[in-house]
Amino acid sequence: MLTHALRARAPMLAAGLLVLSPLALAGCAQNEPDPGDPLQVEEPAAEGAEEPTAAAEADETVSGEVLAPEDIDEGSVERVAGEPTVAAAELVADPAGYVDQTVVVQAPVAGVVGEQAFTITDDASGAAAGPDRTVLVIGPTTELADGDVITVGGTVRGDLDQAALEAELGVDWPDGALDAYTGGPWVDAAAIELATG
Repeated sequence: MLTHALRARAPMLAAGLLVLSPLALAGCAQNEPDPGDPLQVEEPAAEGAEEPTAAAEADETVSGEVLAPEDIDEGSVERVAGEPTVAAAELVADPAGYVDQTVVVQAPVAGVVGEQAFTITDDASGAAAGPDRTVLVIGPTTELADGDVITVGGTVRGDLDQAALEAELGVDWPDGALDAYTGGPWVDAAAIELATG
């Protein structure tokens, strides 16, 4: 119930609210959120939009393309993802479990298959092991020898297709050289660094 005094002031209060309401609404039109406002709601990403990965934000080196030896510089593996993200034994035991993931692994070279193709193993001796104890890596093989301990940064890919890779890279591996790995996972090296020297 409004008293006579409030009824007399009602038109003045209404006029005051009309004058102040644009000022109050002006604060709602800010483009920049107030970092101290706990009621800020983050807009969801558009449907189908992908969130950038930490590795992609850190460096454009993680592109999935094979780098030529002259394009690999000191510390390039550190720029890909830092310290090893997976143990060699884990990668060798289940390479399919890492498909479409960027990994950094330190492992011995089991064998150089040919230009831009070699295998790594979890065997500390680096001795040539069978396909069940090695992972194929596609990347520069310059200066690599059996037993070298290297750090490899790259993306694990699935479904190896030797003919498609030969065409893409402009190499010609011996017939059957990659048969043991055909259709399976392999590492698309973005960076390779000798860990022994």
